[in-house]
Amino acid sequence: MTISLWTALILQLVFKVSAQSACGNESSVAVCSCRTNFDGTWTVNCSGLGLRTLPVGIPINTSYLYAERNNLTDIDDDTLQSLPHLKHIFLNFNKLSTLPKFPKGIRFISATNNNIQSIDGSFEDLTMLTGVNLESNRVNVIKNTAFKDSTYLSYLKMKKCKIEEIQPNTFTRLSKLSFIDIKSNYVNSIKEDVFLLNGSSPCDIQLKYAGVENIATGSFRNLGNSSSIYLMFNSIRSIPSRAFRAHFLLHIDISFNGLQHIDPEAFAEVGSVWNLYLDRNELTEIPLGLYILNVRLCLRMTLNSIDLSSQPNRSVIVDSAKEILLAKNNIRYIFKNHFCQLESLEVIFLYHNEISYIEGGSFSGTSLRSM
Repeated sequence: MTISLWTALILQLVFKVSAQSACGNESSVAVCSCRTNFDGTWTVNCSGLGLRTLPVGIPINTSYLYAERNNLTDIDDDTLQSLPHLKHIFLNFNKLSTLPKFPKGIRFISATNNNIQSIDGSFEDLTMLTGVNLESNRVNVIKNTAFKDSTYLSYLKMKKCKIEEIQPNTFTRLSKLSFIDIKSNYVNSIKEDVFLLNGSSPCDIQLKYAGVENIATGSFRNLGNSSSIYLMFNSIRSIPSRAFRAHFLLHIDISFNGLQHIDPEAFAEVGSVWNLYLDRNELTEIPLGLYILNVRLCLRMTLNSIDLSSQPNRSVIVDSAKEILLAKNNIRYIFKNHFCQLESLEVIFLYHNEISYIEGGSFSGTSLRSM
């Protein structure tokens, strides 16, 4: 055999060994971990390989694609759009500055811990999309066109994204939306209709540590029954009139805000709420805004500066909660009118106050069993 023929054979062997593709074949070595699913589609895992680009040869019927903890900075539009069966993709912990184009049938997109700065147009025509997780990116603005085509979206997580603005009516068309996480951002003001929802389903709205200082009238409207709003650890000093509109809310938590004022009509458009938490604020009395609100289970206002002596002739609320927690305030006197005839009241906590006088019959007509 001639030297040139040996050389050709050796080069051919080297080529066969060095050629790589996602799942491998007769002429290439598999880079990723690939397995078939019960429905005949593929799960392809290319995570933790230090990849700068996605490998070629991803099976066309791949439904789950993992490419986490790599060095991806960009993904060609054709790469994913050529995978018509792709339903779930995980691109967490890469270096992407923009999202790639996805096939129209995609249902869940996770691209946490990247450098994504805009989502304008990223979800166009993705009518089957149900979940998006973009935690720890750099998306300063969520425009009201961002999810205009994704009306089945139910889960949105954009925690730690340096968000400064959410445009009004961003979520109005999303009839399946059940979870919004905007925690740990810089949303200084929640304008009217920012959280104007579709009203078709309950939704948890997470705004803890979101940098909120101002809430406008009509900020939270048309919330589905059993929705919850979590606004803890912000800097909200005042709740304006008619800030919330819903027939029934499960939780409203505005604790740890330095809250000083609640407008008398703040909850005028809320039918009832299961739990209302206003702990660790700067309230000096039970606000009139709570007087007409139907709190069904628990009204919690610990760690404020509440003194009931300025309200000796009226009940603290009209529709009694089962539990009222007023511990660690500045309460000195309890008059008969404050709590008597609150038939549903079963538990009241008043410890760590400065109570020196309780008028006789102050708790008559209640169902009190713990104090």
